[in-house]
Amino acid sequence: MRSTISRIVAAAALLFAVALPAMAAAQAEREIGALLPLQDRTGNRRIAGRIQAALRAQLSSVYRLADPVEVRNAMRRLRARNARDTSPAKLRQLGEELKIDWVFTATLHRTAGGRVPMVTLSAQAFRTDAVEVDWAGFEATTGLDHRKTLERGVVRSLEILAERTAFRLAGDFLFGGASSRAESKPYFKPARHGYLRRPTSPEELGAVAIVPFDSVTDREAALNAEIVTNLAFAMLYRNGVRVTRPSLVNEMLRRRGAL
Repeated sequence: MRSTISRIVAAAALLFAVALPAMAAAQAEREIGALLPLQDRTGNRRIAGRIQAALRAQLSSVYRLADPVEVRNAMRRLRARNARDTSPAKLRQLGEELKIDWVFTATLHRTAGGRVPMVTLSAQAFRTDAVEVDWAGFEATTGLDHRKTLERGVVRSLEILAERTAFRLAGDFLFGGASSRAESKPYFKPARHGYLRRPTSPEELGAVAIVPFDSVTDREAALNAEIVTNLAFAMLYRNGVRVTRPSLVNEMLRRRGAL
């Protein structure tokens, strides 16, 4: 009798655990999104392909996604390379053609194999009818991040680390939401050697435009600048700051002839 009850309890617990993701999916808004082609800065097509597949698997667990072939064709027709540089008008047109509500774009910045693999990945989401960043995330992981005693938790495979990093990044978009932001509102204090004269809050800041960072390093200057810029997007979003879409900032800089 006890064994029967134990089996029933175990089965019920298993069904409940399986039902949790389904319940979360049912509660999510049934919008249609588009996963844009991964921006690969490494040239490692094998890893880039696995990351793209992992992102799609995670996003499609909650939302419906537009067909990737249709997405590529629509982007070619509009001559849109990526969402970060696409004007709001073109992104709105992309949304109308594909019948989507938002786009998710990720960038693979760095990978390293060997005994300690490393992956640097960032992503942003933009609604097709808004002028601000809807979500921003950043992940820099190594195979030793979760090392425990007796080398437990160590990841030696770059492929496995890349997939886990992609799942974690997409998971923050899907299930983080407001909880992925700071629990307590940030309080920006005056800096001793800066320009902030009094304390302020995200509400007082309003929408913030991030001018792309520059780099004067001797090696991979453009890549380093892009990494820091995307990290700034993620950190500002996490702290509750409204961030203007980068395409608008770039367009204004071009109009003013500023680099």
